[in-house]
Amino acid sequence: MRVDRQTREHHQEEGSQGEHLRLRETGSDAYRHLLLKAGDNLVGSDRDCACRLEDRGISRRHAVIRVEPERCLVRDLGSKNGTRVAGLPIEQDVLRLGDEVTFGATRWKLEAVPDDDVDLAVEVEPPSDHGEATSIEDETLPLTAESPSLPAGVELPVGIVAGISPAIVELYQQLAALRRGDVAVLITGETGVGKEHLAQAVHLGSPRRGGPFVAINCAAVPSELLEAELFGIGKGVATGVAARRGKIRQAAGGTLFLDEVGELEQPLQAKLLRILQEKEVIPLGESAESVDVRFIAATNADLGSRIGQGQFRADLYYRLAGFELAVPALRDRAVDLPILVGHFIRQINREIGKRVRGLTVRAMSVLRERPWPGNIRELQNEIRRLVYLCPDGQAIDSAMLGEFRASPRGPIELLADRLELGSQPLAVFLEALERRLVERALEQTGGNRSATARLLGISRNGLTIRLERLDLGD
Repeated sequence: MRVDRQTREHHQEEGSQGEHLRLRETGSDAYRHLLLKAGDNLVGSDRDCACRLEDRGISRRHAVIRVEPERCLVRDLGSKNGTRVAGLPIEQDVLRLGDEVTFGATRWKLEAVPDDDVDLAVEVEPPSDHGEATSIEDETLPLTAESPSLPAGVELPVGIVAGISPAIVELYQQLAALRRGDVAVLITGETGVGKEHLAQAVHLGSPRRGGPFVAINCAAVPSELLEAELFGIGKGVATGVAARRGKIRQAAGGTLFLDEVGELEQPLQAKLLRILQEKEVIPLGESAESVDVRFIAATNADLGSRIGQGQFRADLYYRLAGFELAVPALRDRAVDLPILVGHFIRQINREIGKRVRGLTVRAMSVLRERPWPGNIRELQNEIRRLVYLCPDGQAIDSAMLGEFRASPRGPIELLADRLELGSQPLAVFLEALERRLVERALEQTGGNRSATARLLGISRNGLTIRLERLDLGD
């Protein structure tokens, strides 16, 4: 049935006026967007449809939307459940910006899209073996064509990307300095930056690369079990307890990676120090045994502060930190974002059998503005979510990103997270913060006390009292 456009109450100018066009799904839980290219855009459930919809009521070839220089046409292809424009069934009709078109059970609105949300900042090729799944690890970073050449003697684990930011290039140069020798290494950095992968790179660049690389997370194993897990336990030490070699002896001839080493309790710190000094391990219930192991430790804690608080042994720190590597946070290497994003899209495309073709310039701008407290692990999880949401054959645009949801913490919470509790009394932290906020308010208001009080949300008299107490008076 053909419905004449004049029967509708709204009247808008025809044609796209040179704008890019997309269909946005409507509804309270809708999230999908379909970018329309010039010419015919086939809508249906078939895999070769440009606008593929695997929804209830969608035919294999449901409709076609034709984008021309001066107009946009929608034509039903004899679908089982029909196509509607503004709620009325059609065979063919002209779509104007803001019009709602229904395919089967889903409703879509025609919108204009700015150039920077169509142009791609990251473009990926579809997977060559479509549908083949691959397993990946958290924090995996791929080696890509965009990566720079690495310093001589530096080798990254399979699947790890070489970034191009100055901070990460400097780190590679430090890795090159470690390619000989057997010095213990301490890797520091925030959670999610890829400390274990860097430890693997140290191992691969060393003479021990032919030996095992054994990792243990000191914070993930209960303290009462960690001793046996690390040092081993003899047969028959306790009823029902089986003999265990322990991670240290398992790493003989290779490298032992101690993640979150700052979480070790004091008794285990003393035993680990003995191993580093004497090159021998004493399993529970057994005699001492010589071990040939290189130790690499990692932490996201401030070990210097913990030493000052008596929570970590200074002598153990100096044994572990023969060479210290500081891994930069993602926010300090934003130039690497396109490399990382492109890899994660390719990787997740292969994993779940999709053909997401990239990420737009505007979407990349949004990603660059985010603080990424969870670093690369958080970025990977966000790209995974976006690939799942993005329609097959489309690119991720800014409308799919939504609000930043990765961390509910505001600036006050993030500041509190950075404070090393116990290094100063609470009153000292609070006074320093109060002083800085009052100083900033005075700067912003040019010293006007009434305006400063309003900015801080306190009374003028309350401000006067604070100025006297903080010695900030005229």
